[in-house]
Amino acid sequence: MPWFKIDDTLAYHHKVMAAGNPAMGLWVRAGSYCAQQLTDGFVSNDVINTLGTRAQALRLVAAGLWESVPGGFRFHDWTDYQPTKSDVQAERAAAKERQARWRATRRRNAVTNRVTSDVTDGSSNAVTNASRGDGAPSRPDPSLSPLTPLSHAASLLGWEEEDERLRHLDTLFTEHNVRARHAWLTRCHETGDLEHLLAEQARAATPDDPWAHLPRITDADLDPPGGDPA
Repeated sequence: MPWFKIDDTLAYHHKVMAAGNPAMGLWVRAGSYCAQQLTDGFVSNDVINTLGTRAQALRLVAAGLWESVPGGFRFHDWTDYQPTKSDVQAERAAAKERQARWRATRRRNAVTNRVTSDVTDGSSNAVTNASRGDGAPSRPDPSLSPLTPLSHAASLLGWEEEDERLRHLDTLFTEHNVRARHAWLTRCHETGDLEHLLAEQARAATPDDPWAHLPRITDADLDPPGGDPA
C-alpha cells in the first residue's frame, strides 16, 4: 500500500498559509487519492467535484501547490516527493517474487521432510508388524535391493562408486535419521534431492586447503633413488 507523504514543515509553509485551510483539506484528500490510484499526482475535474470545489483547486494553483492541466489539475513536483506509479509497481513485483521464492523453499523443505518421515515410519511399522506375526520364520523381502547403500546410490545417480561425494552417505543417513536406507535413497532420487544433498554434504565436509594447488608428496618421493643412503 503506497503512502501519501507530507513534510513536517507543511503546517506553516508559506504556500500552505496562502492557500488556506479549506483548500489544504482538498490538497490532502486529493493526495491520498493519487497515492491509492497511482495517478502520479493528476486529479481529474470529476474528482475535484467529489473531494472539494473548483474554487479551492484554483487557490492551490495560485499558491503554487498545483498546476492546471487539461482535464483537471496536477500536484506540483509530485515525483520529487512521492513514489511514482512505476516505483510502486516495481516494488510490488519484487515483493511477489520474494514471496514466490519463499513458498518454493517451503515446498522443497516439506518434500524432504515427508520423504524422511515416510521412510522412517514405513520401516518402523514394518518391524512392528513383523514382530506381531504368528512366529513363522521371516523370509527375504524381494523388494529390498541386494546392493550396498553406496552401490545403490551410485547406480541411481550414474556415478562411479569411487566418487568422493559418496563417501558422505553415512553422515547423510545420520543427519536424516534414516533406517531403511535403500528406500530413502530411491525416494530422494525420485524427488531430485539426492544429488543436491550429497553435493552439499561434500562441500560442508571439505575445508579450504591453501596448498591444494601444490603436488602431493608421498613416502616413495622421500626415498632416494637406488635404495637406502650410504
